This record gives sequence, structure tokens and C-alpha cells, in this order.
Amino acid sequence: ANSLASTVRNRGSDVWLGCAVEKILLDKGRVTGVVVNRAGDQVEVATRILISDMGPKRTVELAGRNNFSADYLEQVDALRTAPIVHTLVASDRPLTHVEGISFIAGAKRAVTTIHMTSRCPELAPQGQFLTVVWGTPASSIRHMDKEEEARLNLEDIRQVFPEFDKHGRILSMD
Repeated sequence: ANSLASTVRNRGSDVWLGCAVEKILLDKGRVTGVVVNRAGDQVEVATRILISDMGPKRTVELAGRNNFSADYLEQVDALRTAPIVHTLVASDRPLTHVEGISFIAGAKRAVTTIHMTSRCPELAPQGQFLTVVWGTPASSIRHMDKEEEARLNLEDIRQVFPEFDKHGRILSMD
């Protein structure tokens, strides 16, 4: 995000943080701007490009359903959220030598890990390492038992990183 903001600034534009988008403006199916709340004032900002990280449902809501085809709206309306367990693992030595993302097969819940400090050492104090583990429950339709999911994710962390109990600790599991 910081690199993108730097690029925008270097090209002569501003980056406003904490300014919620209230409306996406379109003309004949093309984005022309957005209305943002900047310190309590509604400000219209012209743009030809919009990158939305709000998800398709909120993006459609802000742009107006009338600006999308019935087929697309049917797909968006059918979307459901999918729960995920996000775990930050600190360690006094790298728990893996993989420098990128790892996709996990055969675990109960863990599906992906990334050794963050292999690329961004500034994310941890000197001599410490940060790994992120993402896990998914068995079903995204049924209610998620948070304690059970935490237990199963921790079992997977121990399986994927055999040195975890000796060198690692959980910073957070959400």
C-alpha cells in the first residue's frame, strides 16, 4: 500500500487516508469519480480508474445497482462471506526456509503460510521472525466454533513447523 501511495504522490496526486467513499460516480457505464467523506465534508473527486477493496456487494451498492447487468447482480447477490483464521506467529529463528507463500496440503485447517520477514525484515525486531498462517474451517456455511478452529489451526502449525514449540509463539489468532 505504501508503494502504491508513493507512486500516486510521485505522479502529482494526493493520497487521503481515512476518507470513506460514499458514492461511486459513473457515466454511461464508466467511472468518472467518487464522493468521499473528508473530515466531515463530502468531496467529489474525479477519476478515470477506481480500485475497490470493499468487495463486490459494497461496490455495487455505492455505484448503484442500475449500473450493472442482471447476470452480474445475480452472481454478486449469491456471494457469501467465508470465514478464515488468521494467525501471526513470531519466532526466534525462521520456521521455514521458503521465502514466499506456501500452500499447505494435507492439514486439517491451515491452507497458506507466508514467511513475512524473509522479504520485509522490518516487520519484526532484530533477531525475530514473523510468519502468517491462514486456515479455513471445514464449512463456511455452518457456525464456526472458534475454540475448536483455534485448536485445529494450532495443531496444523505444529505439524507444518516442527520447531514451533521450541522457537515460536502465537502473537495473535483471529
